[in-house]
Amino acid sequence: MEKFEFNISIPISRKTKFGMKGLLILVLLVAVGFAAFRFGNNQGRENGYAAGYEEGWSESMASKLTKKTYRISDYSEMSPQSFGDLMKLAEEVRQEVETTSWEHNGGPAKIDGYPQDLSLIITQTQRGHRAVENFLNNRRSQSEFIDP
Repeated sequence: MEKFEFNISIPISRKTKFGMKGLLILVLLVAVGFAAFRFGNNQGRENGYAAGYEEGWSESMASKLTKKTYRISDYSEMSPQSFGDLMKLAEEVRQEVETTSWEHNGGPAKIDGYPQDLSLIITQTQRGHRAVENFLNNRRSQSEFIDP
């Protein structure tokens, strides 16, 4: 039996060797970059998006804030000198209504007392304003407010 040998000679110059090595390195870097992107994207969706969704806040929510004034002068226990009572009510609103939305909890919403006319000035989203109105209406229905 006879052996057949095929010898094929492909001329590879230094430039070609460098080009192949460079191409392999480039492919490896692209693969690593793509894997890192996929990992980071998945982690971001699992951790960041879920946390943001649970808390209900994102940067877009902060751009949808509106300011509204709520007169509290019909609150039976308040008098024009009772700024402390006004701030106590403001703290109750912070603790009961959209708790994660307020500035001291990392959210964009703000609440300030205006003692001159016994008002709360609230900067909040529309959803937050509806919740504040419901909270105040519930307080009125519990006879803590005097009907006008």
